[in-house]
Amino acid sequence: MTTTNTYDWICYFENPLLCKSLIDDIKKSKQIYCFDLFGFVINFDHLHFLLRSKTHNSSKILHSIKTNASRNINKILGYSKNILPEIPQSRGQNTIYFDSLRRYERINKHIKEFQSMKCDLNYPKFHWNKSFHDEFVKIEGDFSVKLNYIHKNPAKHGITSDWKNYRWSSINPDYNNLIDKYLDK
Repeated sequence: MTTTNTYDWICYFENPLLCKSLIDDIKKSKQIYCFDLFGFVINFDHLHFLLRSKTHNSSKILHSIKTNASRNINKILGYSKNILPEIPQSRGQNTIYFDSLRRYERINKHIKEFQSMKCDLNYPKFHWNKSFHDEFVKIEGDFSVKLNYIHKNPAKHGITSDWKNYRWSSINPDYNNLIDKYLDK
């Protein structure tokens, strides 16, 4: 189980738009690093994952998620510009270009939504704490304990009393396509 938190425990993820953006970044990192994601929860100021990768360590995966999330959240908050990707010179770069164009369009949509919210919240520039906490799941029984801990965490922190219907958790059926089934491999 991996846990990371925002710098100074600032509650950026009270804002649903920033949660959506973070989930997009988790999806993108999962696509790039091909890791198994068994559970996650986004609390107002921290994030829990239960993941496994045969090719990359959790530090590299978390670095990818945190880097992309920081960049994109700061664009949404207005701290950096969302620059249109350059048109590729060669045909081989078209896939990268269209992927960048989709990311640009998604972030632009989030920026417009954020601006239309007219939030009273004036967020400082987004940062994660540099460190994170990583616990290895050693035995199968430990897996269910960690997954339950993750799913019940919003109730523990008073974010919701109904953790089974918490929107920003892998327990939400909207994320079934993002979550892998645990098979002891």
